[in-house]
Amino acid sequence: MDSRPARLDPALWTSFGPDSTAFKLAAIHQEARALRDAEIARRLTNGVRAIGRVLGVVGTAIATWPTKRATYQQLRQLNDRELADIGMVRGDIARVFEPGYELPAAANSNRAGADKAA
Repeated sequence: MDSRPARLDPALWTSFGPDSTAFKLAAIHQEARALRDAEIARRLTNGVRAIGRVLGVVGTAIATWPTKRATYQQLRQLNDRELADIGMVRGDIARVFEPGYELPAAANSNRAGADKAA
């Protein structure tokens, strides 16, 4: 149970006037406690949000793993000619899921030409 007063206790005013040093010190202490409590709440909130972001990233990685694994296996089963048809070489297979990976420009232009012909 918290023994601190929620706000300045009017009982304090009867023992000393609002102009006294003790009253001012009590007000300063109470303000400092409120600021400390607000900072603790802010840090806890930020910590919980950070944990949520980490869990979201881990959840996404777990959810997409089967699809990525199946795609990787399908690419590994292609021969070099079939990989060349899609603009890849065997060494590209490991990099397919890296952030920012793009097919070489030649593969993209071949694909665009095929789309126009169709």
